[in-house]
Amino acid sequence: RYPGLTVVSGPRESVAVLARLLPPSGAGRIYLADPLGNLVLSYPEGGDPAGMHKDLVRLLKYSWVG
Repeated sequence: RYPGLTVVSGPRESVAVLARLLPPSGAGRIYLADPLGNLVLSYPEGGDPAGMHKDLVRLLKYSWVG
C-alpha cells in the first residue's frame, strides 16, 4: 500500500548516523535503532509480527540504554 515508505524519527544526529549504517540494499526491511543510533534489530519485509513483538519485549526488559 505504501511502496518505498521510509519512516525515521529522532534527533537529527541519530538519524544521520542511522542513514550511514543502512546498506543501500536495505529496502524492504524493518530496522530498529536504539536512542544512541545503534542498529539493534533487522527484520525482512513481511516478517512475523509476533516474533518482532517478542524481541522488542525482551529487548526493552534488558535494555539499559535510554
